[in-house]
Amino acid sequence: MLKFNKLKIKKFSTVDQSKLFDFYKQSFNLRHKIIFENRNWLYRVNLFGFEPLVIEYKDKIVGHAGMISNKIKKNARIYKCNWFVDYKILEELRGVGLGSLLCKEWMKISPHQLAIGNNTSINILKKFGWIEKNNHKRAAKIINPLKWIPIIKSFNNNLLEKINFYKYFKSSNYKKLAPYRLKTNILTLKKNFLANENREKNNKIKIFRDEDWFNWRIKESPFIDNYYFFKKNDSFIIINLITIANLKRIHILYSSCVDMNTEIELSMNITDWAIENNVDIIWLNSDCFKDKQYLSKIFNHVKPINFACNSDNKYIKKNDLINISGIEAIDTDSDIIYSN
Repeated sequence: MLKFNKLKIKKFSTVDQSKLFDFYKQSFNLRHKIIFENRNWLYRVNLFGFEPLVIEYKDKIVGHAGMISNKIKKNARIYKCNWFVDYKILEELRGVGLGSLLCKEWMKISPHQLAIGNNTSINILKKFGWIEKNNHKRAAKIINPLKWIPIIKSFNNNLLEKINFYKYFKSSNYKKLAPYRLKTNILTLKKNFLANENREKNNKIKIFRDEDWFNWRIKESPFIDNYYFFKKNDSFIIINLITIANLKRIHILYSSCVDMNTEIELSMNITDWAIENNVDIIWLNSDCFKDKQYLSKIFNHVKPINFACNSDNKYIKKNDLINISGIEAIDTDSDIIYSN
Protein backbone atom coordinates (compact mmCIF):
# COMPACT_ATOMS: atom_id res chain seq x y z
CA MET A 1 0.00 0.00 0.00
CA LEU A 2 1.23 3.48 -0.93
CA LYS A 3 2.32 5.54 2.08
CA PHE A 4 1.57 9.18 1.26
CA ASN A 5 3.78 10.41 4.10
CA LYS A 6 6.72 8.97 2.17
CA LEU A 7 6.02 11.07 -0.93
CA LYS A 8 8.16 14.11 -1.69
CA ILE A 9 7.43 16.71 -4.37
CA LYS A 10 10.59 18.48 -5.50
CA LYS A 11 11.91 20.75 -8.22
CA PHE A 12 13.58 18.65 -10.87
CA SER A 13 16.98 20.33 -10.41
CA THR A 14 17.16 19.19 -6.77
CA VAL A 15 16.93 15.45 -7.38
CA ASP A 16 19.67 13.00 -8.35
CA GLN A 17 20.01 13.69 -12.07
CA SER A 18 20.84 10.07 -12.85
CA LYS A 19 17.47 9.11 -11.36
CA LEU A 20 15.82 11.81 -13.45
CA PHE A 21 17.44 10.36 -16.56
CA ASP A 22 16.21 6.88 -15.63
CA PHE A 23 12.68 8.21 -15.18
CA TYR A 24 12.77 9.95 -18.56
CA LYS A 25 14.08 6.80 -20.20
CA GLN A 26 11.25 4.76 -18.70
CA SER A 27 8.53 7.32 -19.33
CA PHE A 28 9.39 9.14 -22.56
CA ASN A 29 10.92 6.35 -24.58
CA LEU A 30 12.56 7.56 -27.83
CA ARG A 31 12.84 11.21 -26.83
CA HIS A 32 14.25 10.78 -23.32
CA LYS A 33 17.74 11.89 -24.41
CA ILE A 34 16.37 14.99 -26.13
CA ILE A 35 14.49 16.00 -22.99
CA PHE A 36 17.31 15.27 -20.55
CA GLU A 37 20.13 16.86 -22.53
CA ASN A 38 18.12 20.01 -23.28
CA ARG A 39 15.91 20.18 -20.19
CA ASN A 40 16.80 23.69 -19.05
CA TRP A 41 16.31 25.06 -22.56
CA LEU A 42 13.15 23.07 -23.26
CA TYR A 43 11.42 24.11 -20.03
CA ARG A 44 12.82 27.66 -20.26
CA VAL A 45 13.97 27.56 -16.66
CA ASN A 46 15.93 30.81 -16.93
CA LEU A 47 12.88 32.98 -17.70
CA PHE A 48 11.24 33.05 -14.25
CA GLY A 49 13.12 30.34 -12.39
CA PHE A 50 10.08 28.05 -12.63
CA GLU A 51 10.95 24.35 -12.80
CA PRO A 52 9.20 21.07 -13.55
CA LEU A 53 8.13 19.10 -10.48
CA VAL A 54 8.79 15.46 -9.69
CA ILE A 55 7.40 13.08 -7.08
CA GLU A 56 9.85 10.87 -5.21
CA TYR A 57 8.74 7.73 -3.40
CA LYS A 58 11.16 5.44 -1.60
CA ASP A 59 14.11 7.22 -3.20
CA LYS A 60 12.72 6.76 -6.72
CA ILE A 61 11.14 9.29 -9.09
CA VAL A 62 7.60 8.11 -9.82
CA GLY A 63 5.98 11.21 -11.35
CA HIS A 64 6.79 14.30 -13.38
CA ALA A 65 4.97 17.48 -14.42
CA GLY A 66 6.90 19.61 -16.89
CA MET A 67 6.35 23.23 -17.81
CA ILE A 68 7.43 25.67 -20.48
CA SER A 69 7.56 29.17 -19.04
CA ASN A 70 6.28 31.96 -21.24
CA LYS A 71 4.70 35.40 -21.27
CA ILE A 72 1.28 36.39 -22.51
CA LYS A 73 0.10 39.85 -23.52
CA LYS A 74 -3.24 41.58 -23.06
CA ASN A 75 -3.90 45.27 -23.66
CA ALA A 76 -0.16 46.08 -23.68
CA ARG A 77 0.35 44.38 -20.30
CA ILE A 78 2.58 41.33 -19.88
CA TYR A 79 1.78 38.38 -17.61
CA LYS A 80 3.50 35.13 -16.66
CA CYS A 81 2.17 31.80 -17.89
CA ASN A 82 3.20 28.15 -18.08
CA TRP A 83 2.53 25.41 -20.60
CA PHE A 84 1.69 22.08 -18.94
CA VAL A 85 3.85 19.41 -20.63
CA ASP A 86 5.46 16.01 -20.04
CA TYR A 87 2.98 14.92 -17.38
CA LYS A 88 3.61 11.34 -16.34
CA ILE A 89 3.01 8.97 -13.42
CA LEU A 90 4.62 5.54 -13.52
CA GLU A 91 2.06 3.00 -14.65
CA GLU A 92 2.25 0.86 -11.52
CA LEU A 93 1.28 3.84 -9.34
CA ARG A 94 -1.57 5.29 -11.38
CA GLY A 95 -5.07 5.52 -9.98
CA VAL A 96 -4.08 6.22 -6.38
CA GLY A 97 -4.08 10.03 -6.49
CA LEU A 98 -0.48 10.88 -7.37
CA GLY A 99 -1.46 12.64 -10.58
CA SER A 100 -3.92 14.88 -8.76
CA LEU A 101 -1.40 15.63 -6.02
CA LEU A 102 1.25 16.61 -8.55
CA CYS A 103 -1.17 18.66 -10.62
CA LYS A 104 -2.32 20.69 -7.60
CA GLU A 105 1.27 21.61 -6.73
CA TRP A 106 2.08 22.46 -10.34
CA MET A 107 -0.89 24.83 -10.54
CA LYS A 108 0.46 26.93 -7.66
CA ILE A 109 3.49 28.04 -9.65
CA SER A 110 1.98 30.41 -12.23
CA PRO A 111 -1.32 32.35 -12.33
CA HIS A 112 -1.98 31.45 -15.98
CA GLN A 113 -1.74 27.92 -17.35
CA LEU A 114 -2.06 26.46 -20.86
CA ALA A 115 -2.02 22.90 -22.17
CA ILE A 116 -2.28 20.88 -25.34
CA GLY A 117 -2.61 17.24 -24.41
CA ASN A 118 -4.28 13.89 -24.86
CA ASN A 119 -7.75 13.09 -23.55
CA THR A 120 -6.42 11.56 -20.33
CA SER A 121 -4.33 14.55 -19.26
CA ILE A 122 -6.95 17.11 -20.30
CA ASN A 123 -9.68 15.25 -18.38
CA ILE A 124 -7.50 15.32 -15.24
CA LEU A 125 -6.94 19.06 -15.66
CA LYS A 126 -10.67 19.70 -16.08
CA LYS A 127 -11.26 18.16 -12.63
CA PHE A 128 -9.30 21.11 -11.25
CA GLY A 129 -11.29 23.77 -13.04
CA TRP A 130 -9.50 23.98 -16.37
CA ILE A 131 -11.69 24.74 -19.37
CA GLU A 132 -11.34 23.32 -22.88
CA LYS A 133 -11.74 24.72 -26.38
CA ASN A 134 -11.83 22.65 -29.55
CA ASN A 135 -10.76 25.11 -32.26
CA HIS A 136 -7.14 23.93 -32.33
CA LYS A 137 -6.25 21.69 -35.25
CA ARG A 138 -3.35 19.56 -36.37
CA ALA A 139 -3.13 19.45 -40.16
CA ALA A 140 -0.95 17.54 -42.56
CA LYS A 141 -0.29 16.94 -46.21
CA ILE A 142 0.88 13.44 -47.03
CA ILE A 143 3.36 13.71 -49.89
CA ASN A 144 4.10 10.04 -50.47
CA PRO A 145 1.02 7.97 -49.49
CA LEU A 146 2.83 4.69 -50.25
CA LYS A 147 5.11 5.14 -47.25
CA TRP A 148 2.12 5.06 -44.91
CA ILE A 149 0.85 1.64 -46.02
CA PRO A 150 2.16 -0.95 -43.51
CA ILE A 151 2.90 -3.67 -46.06
CA ILE A 152 4.59 -1.31 -48.54
CA LYS A 153 6.53 1.04 -46.25
CA SER A 154 9.15 -1.63 -45.60
CA PHE A 155 10.13 -1.59 -49.28
CA ASN A 156 13.30 0.03 -50.54
CA ASN A 157 13.17 3.77 -49.84
CA ASN A 158 14.62 4.78 -53.22
CA LEU A 159 11.99 2.74 -55.04
CA LEU A 160 9.14 4.35 -53.11
CA GLU A 161 10.51 7.82 -53.89
CA LYS A 162 10.72 7.05 -57.61
CA ILE A 163 7.07 5.97 -57.81
CA ASN A 164 5.74 8.90 -55.79
CA PHE A 165 3.05 10.21 -58.16
CA TYR A 166 3.14 13.74 -56.71
CA LYS A 167 6.44 14.27 -58.53
CA TYR A 168 4.63 14.10 -61.85
CA PHE A 169 1.82 16.47 -60.90
CA LYS A 170 3.29 19.72 -59.65
CA SER A 171 0.88 21.36 -57.23
CA SER A 172 1.33 25.06 -57.98
CA ASN A 173 2.21 27.66 -60.59
CA TYR A 174 3.62 30.19 -58.16
CA LYS A 175 7.05 31.71 -58.68
CA LYS A 176 9.57 29.33 -57.18
CA LEU A 177 11.10 30.49 -53.90
CA ALA A 178 14.10 28.69 -52.43
CA PRO A 179 14.29 28.19 -48.66
CA TYR A 180 16.87 29.97 -46.53
CA ARG A 181 18.90 28.04 -43.98
CA LEU A 182 17.91 29.76 -40.77
CA LYS A 183 21.20 29.47 -38.91
CA THR A 184 23.12 31.43 -41.55
CA ASN A 185 20.36 34.01 -42.12
CA ILE A 186 19.24 34.53 -38.55
CA LEU A 187 19.73 38.31 -38.48
CA THR A 188 17.48 38.76 -41.52
CA LEU A 189 14.80 36.60 -39.97
CA LYS A 190 15.08 38.26 -36.56
CA LYS A 191 14.54 41.70 -38.06
CA ASN A 192 11.41 40.57 -39.91
CA PHE A 193 10.17 38.57 -36.93
CA LEU A 194 10.32 41.44 -34.44
CA ALA A 195 8.90 43.95 -36.92
CA ASN A 196 5.92 41.70 -37.67
CA GLU A 197 5.25 40.91 -33.99
CA ASN A 198 5.36 44.62 -33.09
CA ARG A 199 3.08 45.47 -36.02
CA GLU A 200 0.15 43.56 -34.52
CA LYS A 201 -1.90 46.07 -32.55
CA ASN A 202 -5.03 44.50 -31.11
CA ASN A 203 -6.55 43.69 -27.76
CA LYS A 204 -6.50 39.93 -28.19
CA ILE A 205 -4.68 37.83 -25.64
CA LYS A 206 -1.64 36.27 -27.29
CA ILE A 207 1.74 34.70 -26.66
CA PHE A 208 4.25 37.50 -26.15
CA ARG A 209 7.10 36.82 -28.57
CA ASP A 210 9.77 39.45 -28.01
CA GLU A 211 13.51 39.43 -28.68
CA ASP A 212 14.11 37.32 -25.58
CA TRP A 213 11.59 34.77 -26.87
CA PHE A 214 13.25 34.73 -30.31
CA ASN A 215 16.69 34.17 -28.82
CA TRP A 216 15.43 31.31 -26.65
CA ARG A 217 13.16 29.49 -29.09
CA ILE A 218 15.04 30.09 -32.35
CA LYS A 219 18.63 31.25 -31.89
CA GLU A 220 19.45 28.96 -28.94
CA SER A 221 17.41 25.99 -30.14
CA PRO A 222 19.42 22.73 -30.18
CA PHE A 223 17.53 21.91 -33.40
CA ILE A 224 18.48 25.07 -35.29
CA ASP A 225 20.53 23.12 -37.85
CA ASN A 226 17.24 21.63 -39.09
CA TYR A 227 15.44 24.98 -39.39
CA TYR A 228 14.72 26.75 -42.70
CA PHE A 229 12.39 29.54 -43.70
CA PHE A 230 10.57 30.54 -46.86
CA LYS A 231 10.33 34.29 -47.34
CA LYS A 232 8.60 36.81 -49.56
CA ASN A 233 9.12 40.48 -48.72
CA ASP A 234 8.17 40.84 -45.02
CA SER A 235 6.32 37.51 -44.82
CA PHE A 236 7.92 34.22 -43.85
CA ILE A 237 7.22 30.67 -42.67
CA ILE A 238 9.70 28.74 -40.48
CA ILE A 239 9.99 24.98 -40.95
CA ASN A 240 11.81 22.12 -39.23
CA LEU A 241 13.13 19.38 -41.54
CA ILE A 242 13.64 16.08 -39.72
CA THR A 243 13.71 12.35 -40.41
CA ILE A 244 12.05 9.95 -37.98
CA ALA A 245 11.54 6.21 -38.44
CA ASN A 246 12.49 6.40 -42.13
CA LEU A 247 9.98 9.22 -42.72
CA LYS A 248 11.19 12.62 -43.87
CA ARG A 249 9.01 15.30 -42.28
CA ILE A 250 8.51 19.05 -42.53
CA HIS A 251 7.00 20.67 -39.45
CA ILE A 252 5.70 24.17 -40.00
CA LEU A 253 6.68 25.89 -36.78
CA TYR A 254 5.62 29.49 -37.27
CA SER A 255 3.92 31.62 -39.91
CA SER A 256 4.01 35.39 -40.17
CA CYS A 257 2.37 36.64 -43.36
CA VAL A 258 0.97 40.04 -44.24
CA ASP A 259 -2.05 38.56 -46.04
CA MET A 260 -3.67 35.25 -46.94
CA ASN A 261 -2.47 35.27 -50.56
CA THR A 262 1.14 35.44 -49.44
CA GLU A 263 0.62 32.66 -46.90
CA ILE A 264 -0.90 30.49 -49.63
CA GLU A 265 2.01 31.24 -51.97
CA LEU A 266 4.60 30.37 -49.34
CA SER A 267 2.69 27.23 -48.33
CA MET A 268 2.53 26.05 -51.94
CA ASN A 269 6.25 26.69 -52.31
CA ILE A 270 6.89 24.56 -49.23
CA THR A 271 4.75 21.80 -50.74
CA ASP A 272 6.59 21.91 -54.07
CA TRP A 273 9.97 21.91 -52.32
CA ALA A 274 8.85 18.96 -50.20
CA ILE A 275 7.90 16.98 -53.31
CA GLU A 276 11.21 17.76 -55.01
CA ASN A 277 13.17 16.70 -51.91
CA ASN A 278 11.33 13.43 -51.21
CA VAL A 279 9.63 14.63 -48.02
CA ASP A 280 6.88 12.28 -46.85
CA ILE A 281 4.65 14.58 -44.79
CA ILE A 282 4.14 18.27 -44.01
CA TRP A 283 2.66 18.98 -40.59
CA LEU A 284 1.43 22.01 -38.64
CA ASN A 285 -0.62 23.09 -35.63
CA SER A 286 -2.95 26.08 -35.73
CA ASP A 287 -5.90 27.65 -33.98
CA CYS A 288 -6.78 29.70 -37.10
CA PHE A 289 -8.11 27.15 -39.57
CA LYS A 290 -11.59 28.64 -39.38
CA ASP A 291 -10.13 31.88 -40.74
CA LYS A 292 -7.83 30.12 -43.23
CA GLN A 293 -10.11 27.79 -45.15
CA TYR A 294 -7.84 27.63 -48.18
CA LEU A 295 -5.01 26.19 -46.08
CA SER A 296 -7.20 23.22 -45.23
CA LYS A 297 -7.25 22.45 -48.97
CA ILE A 298 -3.46 22.36 -49.05
CA PHE A 299 -3.06 20.53 -45.73
CA ASN A 300 -6.10 18.34 -46.14
CA HIS A 301 -5.67 15.85 -43.31
CA VAL A 302 -7.09 17.81 -40.39
CA LYS A 303 -7.93 16.61 -36.91
CA PRO A 304 -8.75 18.41 -33.66
CA ILE A 305 -6.29 18.59 -30.79
CA ASN A 306 -7.12 19.25 -27.16
CA PHE A 307 -6.43 22.74 -25.79
CA ALA A 308 -7.25 23.77 -22.24
CA CYS A 309 -6.38 26.62 -19.92
CA ASN A 310 -6.72 27.76 -16.35
CA SER A 311 -6.27 30.98 -14.40
CA ASP A 312 -6.46 32.16 -10.82
CA ASN A 313 -8.72 34.91 -12.26
CA LYS A 314 -6.69 37.65 -10.58
CA TYR A 315 -5.27 39.19 -13.76
CA ILE A 316 -6.85 37.43 -16.73
CA LYS A 317 -10.10 35.52 -16.30
CA LYS A 318 -9.99 31.93 -17.52
CA ASN A 319 -13.00 32.58 -19.78
CA ASP A 320 -10.91 35.27 -21.49
CA LEU A 321 -7.71 33.24 -21.50
CA ILE A 322 -9.42 30.41 -23.39
CA ASN A 323 -9.63 32.78 -26.38
CA ILE A 324 -5.86 33.30 -26.60
CA SER A 325 -5.01 33.57 -30.30
CA GLY A 326 -2.20 32.73 -32.67
CA ILE A 327 -0.83 29.63 -30.94
CA GLU A 328 1.44 27.67 -33.25
CA ALA A 329 3.60 24.54 -33.07
CA ILE A 330 6.61 26.58 -31.98
CA ASP A 331 4.85 27.74 -28.80
CA THR A 332 4.61 24.30 -27.17
CA ASP A 333 6.53 21.03 -27.29
CA SER A 334 4.26 19.76 -30.10
CA ASP A 335 7.15 19.76 -32.55
CA ILE A 336 9.81 18.54 -30.11
CA ILE A 337 7.93 15.39 -29.14
CA TYR A 338 8.69 14.05 -32.62
CA SER A 339 12.44 14.60 -32.26
CA ASN A 340 14.74 11.80 -31.24
